[in-house]
Amino acid sequence: RLNALNALCTSSFTEERRTVEKVAADVAAMKLNSSLTNIEVSTLRLAQSTQSNQLIAATEEVSHNLVRFCGPKTFHWYVSDWGAMKATAHQGHTASSESPIWNAFGYNVTFFVELEKNENRGLDFNCYFCIYAGSNDSELGWPFSKTVVFKIIHPKDKSKDITYKIDADNDRENNCFQRPTGTSNAGTGFAPLCTAGRLHGEGFYS
Repeated sequence: RLNALNALCTSSFTEERRTVEKVAADVAAMKLNSSLTNIEVSTLRLAQSTQSNQLIAATEEVSHNLVRFCGPKTFHWYVSDWGAMKATAHQGHTASSESPIWNAFGYNVTFFVELEKNENRGLDFNCYFCIYAGSNDSELGWPFSKTVVFKIIHPKDKSKDITYKIDADNDRENNCFQRPTGTSNAGTGFAPLCTAGRLHGEGFYS
């Protein structure tokens, strides 16, 4: 994996690396000339300012690409308002909670969950994945084509984890995976994934 990462960084950041190397070479060449006139000093300062801007731009681009290629692929979210959601759902209203926006491969995304009363007077637990508009959307590939795994993690027994996988590459026509034209797209997911009764009965929460 390290070799693959090295190859990725070498191929992805070629232009930025060339900019950094050129700036370093120019600065080294300027240091060799110790007898500078006023005009040459002004030219040197202008050149250094330009090179500094180029270096900053190259560094920012490398940083952005590192987030896209090497950024976090796992996001943990703890639903803190579960009790209030259950109370709302038992009253016959759909209760929902949404995670903070997080960055996945450069895309701004969230998860959100719902509780709603079913025909058996129990509560269905629904989960959805949602893409938000981001400042770097023009540089990303569309439609979104990554695989997303939603998992409810059991606090003591991993064998009881409840998992739902979204393979966006197999559903490329879905509007939920297109580039957002507003604040966000509609969510896509699974309803119901399970029930609140199952989560309580199997010890996901007390």
